[in-house]
Amino acid sequence: MKRGDFLEVEISDVDHKGDGVGKIRDIECVVRRGLPGDIIEGRIVKKRRKRIELEIVRIISCRIKRIAKHCIHFGVCGGCRWQYISYKDQLKVKELMVHKALVRKNLSPKNIEPILPSLDTFYYRNKMEFSFAAGLDGEIQLGLHMRGRYNRIFNIEKCYLQSAGSNLLVDAFRTGAKLYELEPYNLKTHEGLLRFLVVRETKASGQLMVNLVVAEYPNLLVDKLINYVCERVPYLSDVLVSKHSGKAQVALGEKLYVLRGNGYIEESCGDYKLKISPQSFYQTNSRQAERLYTIIRNWVGKEVGSILDLYSGTGSISLYLASSAKQVIGIEQIKSATIDAMWNAEKNTVCNCKFVSASVEDFLINLTDTNFDLVIIDPPRPGVQPKVLRRLSEIRPPRIIYVSCNVKTLVEDLAEIVTYGYEIERLQPVDMFPQTPHCEIICELKKFG
Repeated sequence: MKRGDFLEVEISDVDHKGDGVGKIRDIECVVRRGLPGDIIEGRIVKKRRKRIELEIVRIISCRIKRIAKHCIHFGVCGGCRWQYISYKDQLKVKELMVHKALVRKNLSPKNIEPILPSLDTFYYRNKMEFSFAAGLDGEIQLGLHMRGRYNRIFNIEKCYLQSAGSNLLVDAFRTGAKLYELEPYNLKTHEGLLRFLVVRETKASGQLMVNLVVAEYPNLLVDKLINYVCERVPYLSDVLVSKHSGKAQVALGEKLYVLRGNGYIEESCGDYKLKISPQSFYQTNSRQAERLYTIIRNWVGKEVGSILDLYSGTGSISLYLASSAKQVIGIEQIKSATIDAMWNAEKNTVCNCKFVSASVEDFLINLTDTNFDLVIIDPPRPGVQPKVLRRLSEIRPPRIIYVSCNVKTLVEDLAEIVTYGYEIERLQPVDMFPQTPHCEIICELKKFG
């Protein structure tokens, strides 16, 4: 087998990226846009030892029907990979992904609840991150990454994930950047000005906040660009500029400037008002987040005692659980998120939540009072650090609730935690990310004995 060869493959599974997986003898075949039940003819586009990647040339037969795509960027964009199948089928495949991931690690939860569908299947995201780059013709681009290409951007005309207001903002920034002949940042030469545009909005009130990440500020041309955008999008509530002079390609900066508004937005979640700053983590699907937190609260029950909330972000889970506990301690590394959490507790008159700004690893290593009735874990996509898991094996709380957006790292961590003397009581997939292969998963573990 070599690149360019044509093969017939039957797809039996999907990987964590949402691509179809089949086998020919002992060689794993990963098929882009393949789905379980497909028999396809494909062309090899990548070849590694014991693994090949194929693109579909022809679908010979299928079990899951393809539908028309909404977006003109589908196939180029790395975002909505599953827009070509119905939402009902997306949910079925996500459940299959969760079940098979558990089986591969020999994990057997006592109870697996059906996946909870999202209330919205389009325009559900409250945050989008867009990148600036130069096109092949040298003209400035503002959009999203091409699939699998960290250094290639395409101009986005309309995105169905955030809102119409977000699309207007992207167009205004791109048009203004061209008008004032502003240069995008070049990853090779490390020259240029414009790097990222981060758009956040509240779904309840429609507040819009933008954070323009640039290589140099103060800068008169950047000010002209901001004024141009504000004239065309007058309902823009908060405008910030982040100066990022380092080489790392991340939408963060060493200094933040607030040019309009308070520098944060307030999202409603159930009975709570939550302050969200530019760098603070909050679930990207606001309406579904409320349902996610309600499930967690129902699982926790009443009169729990002491709760430790690891990777607590802006404190949303802690606040939801405050009425069920004597005290809740939230640990979050990002300082601005911890400040938001403290503000949120005060704003919502919650008095039994304490928030600490520290890395989870450092906090647990130095922790002396380990008498917690419940530990909540809601880590980033890479999962829990090994040292944190080892420390949990020493603390051994009666219950652990693990919330994850990455089934691959979740089952790896669960396989480790069960060796500490825990059993998986129940598991609930919650779809926070329609049109993508991802979903949130809540898992409750109880200590034996």
